Amino acid sequence: LYLVSDLEDYYAISEPINRMKMISLLTVIIAITFAIILLSLIIYDTVKSKKKEIGLYLSLGKKKNHIFLQIFCEIWLVCLIGLSGSIFAGHAVGQKISSQVIHDIASQQENSTQEEIKEDYHFTLETSYIILVFIDGSLVILVSSLYPMKKMMRYSPKELLS
Repeated sequence: LYLVSDLEDYYAISEPINRMKMISLLTVIIAITFAIILLSLIIYDTVKSKKKEIGLYLSLGKKKNHIFLQIFCEIWLVCLIGLSGSIFAGHAVGQKISSQVIHDIASQQENSTQEEIKEDYHFTLETSYIILVFIDGSLVILVSSLYPMKKMMRYSPKELLS
């Protein structure tokens, strides 16, 4: 009889967690898609505003790879600041959602208190996830930079400077 009670408790707990897992996955996919589209537009505008600078570098004999790397690093540093802010904001929101889910689970279970559930389930921000966010963010920035930079680099220095 005790095992059946634990199994029922497991199903009661797993449903809200699985629901949050699906919502989180969908949110991440949508966010990455919009990030790539918006960053591509912003980077294209940035590269277009540096049109004369790129033309000058090309006319001075600087390689296209070096110009791409320079502009990519400028954009990447700005985005790292944004990613850092989003990690801290996401952590704060995650803690609020986690406490709400724990409260909902505690209200559904009759034999356990909210403190007992908090001991078993807690929200943490691990270093591996932070590193993964920065790697994913860097890849999104790289993918978003490729098309605008490629489009700008196909022009000759004379076309860029005029």
